[in-house]
Amino acid sequence: MGYHKWFIKHAEKHKEIIDKLVQNNYTQEQILDYFDFENMVKNEPDFCPLYKDNKKCHDMESLNCYLCACPNFRFNDKGITQVGAKTQYSICNIDSKDGRQGVYGDKIHQDCSNCTLPHHKSYAREKFDLDWKNIMSVCGVNEQTTYEHKHLDIQTYIDSLYLDGFKKSLSLDDAQLEKSINDIGLFKFKGYIKAFRENTSHYSIDDILYLYHFDRDLSINMFKMVSTLEIKIKTYLIEAFYELTDNPFCYLIKDNYKKDFILPSDSLVGWEVKETKIRNEISTDYRDYYLLKYDYEDNFSEYLNDKELIKLDKSKNIDYPPFHYLIENATLGTVIELLLNLKIKENDILKIIARKFGILKPDVFISYLLRIKEIRNRAAHNGQIFNRNYRSVKAIGKFKEIRKDIYEHRLLDVYYTLYFLLGEASVFKNSDDLENRFIQDNFKKENKKMEKFVMNCLRKR
Repeated sequence: MGYHKWFIKHAEKHKEIIDKLVQNNYTQEQILDYFDFENMVKNEPDFCPLYKDNKKCHDMESLNCYLCACPNFRFNDKGITQVGAKTQYSICNIDSKDGRQGVYGDKIHQDCSNCTLPHHKSYAREKFDLDWKNIMSVCGVNEQTTYEHKHLDIQTYIDSLYLDGFKKSLSLDDAQLEKSINDIGLFKFKGYIKAFRENTSHYSIDDILYLYHFDRDLSINMFKMVSTLEIKIKTYLIEAFYELTDNPFCYLIKDNYKKDFILPSDSLVGWEVKETKIRNEISTDYRDYYLLKYDYEDNFSEYLNDKELIKLDKSKNIDYPPFHYLIENATLGTVIELLLNLKIKENDILKIIARKFGILKPDVFISYLLRIKEIRNRAAHNGQIFNRNYRSVKAIGKFKEIRKDIYEHRLLDVYYTLYFLLGEASVFKNSDDLENRFIQDNFKKENKKMEKFVMNCLRKR
């Protein structure tokens, strides 16, 4: 049976049980309790083939069967991608350290046997939806399904929130609330509702709005930290480059890469020679200055004439700049690509830069870079920040002790990562120090109730 067919059949079995429990007025917590392994073996023996042998799928004392599958699992029965001669059919979207890629002949599948994440009741509670298909809707990669758009006006949605148990706003009437939600965007606003689903009656519409604005301020703060770190990475990269070579254009030489390399197209934006209009500016932009003053053909003759170059874009008249100009203008994604591939006089640039950040293993440093890119992109594109899972990184040094009390895929773990890479992690003696600093940095408007709510979300698995 393929992944897709299994998901369809399991959703049907799950729905049968849920319909029965809802008909008997079970609360959310009672439903989750019902899905505890011991109860399911006794009352729902056909739900899982392992039940007949009283066998758990994972070796854990308290196993909850509500999710069964994992929302972080990604699959395509026709194959996600080719890895050499093999086809990869499934992956972990958060690259959990407890998972691995299993190779079975010419097939590659995600092996989740050592990962217990979806079987913790707290995680099932966080992802809870009566419709199991909604929770798992993200799992199929490029699976051909039909999207059904449901139009919902804002006032109708506000009314549904009251029916769900949320208290009315104390500061906004419905007309003002409708305007606020419209300014935020209904789709984005709905994304913050899910965090409250455990007990809606304890919270109000004002709490949802607070959470949205808190997350926006958090996003700005995170972006500032990542921007500072990005500057630090670029500075180290430029310094390392010129310590190894006097040729500012040697990044165009094929032998200076570990494998065939093409510069990312976004790295060339702004370096194409076009008809230049003289602009009356107080200070000339460094790119305009360079394009007006220097010519690639002259630089080629001086620095690259007898060298085999990487594949260059011949369709455009690009005045390839010196390395430090290129890096100054490059996206973080381009910088990471260069770090992964550059070697100058057989010196691995990635290894050099990793050591500057106190990381000895380049592959570990790569995971840190990709985590930084992930948080940077979410913050830059106004994505939700506080209650998301993030890719895993290996804890090193004191980080190992602190991680014992926090969950590695959550924002507190990311926060420590940023402080570590910025060289400021010495202020944290334990996880309490980390939590206190996060609160100090990000809770500018005092609201103890929502502070407690957010921190509980960050601690949960």
